Amino acid sequence: MSDKEDRIANILNVTPMIKENGVVIKTQTENIDHEVKEDLAYVRDRMYDTIRDTQDAVQEMIEIAKQSQHPRAFEVVANLLNTMREANKDLLDLHIKKKNITAPLQTNVNNETINNNLILTTQDLYKMIKNGGNGDGSQ
Repeated sequence: MSDKEDRIANILNVTPMIKENGVVIKTQTENIDHEVKEDLAYVRDRMYDTIRDTQDAVQEMIEIAKQSQHPRAFEVVANLLNTMREANKDLLDLHIKKKNITAPLQTNVNNETINNNLILTTQDLYKMIKNGGNGDGSQ
């Protein structure tokens, strides 16, 4: 996509669209917000920490359960294993959510007609481009 197309899309406050192999790909003018990227990275790091800590706790509790042979110790091991399983499941869910957030929107348009009509005079369009999006003629 050229700079001109980006500029026109910004002035008209629309998102540019590209057609590839019968599929319209809605391009995002900006990628994911920086805060969203940071939040996803933070959550992912915390999940890894939780999984590592739970693995360490499971190893310790298995030793304690073996030595004590107490039913409560084995119950704790089972709870820790369940916690670790849930954390792993949450990590996979995070990847799915991240993919949904970051993936460009795609629409199959093989048999669809898309009509986006914008009626402007050449003079109105010139004013919008000249004034950086303000079609009222003021600067």
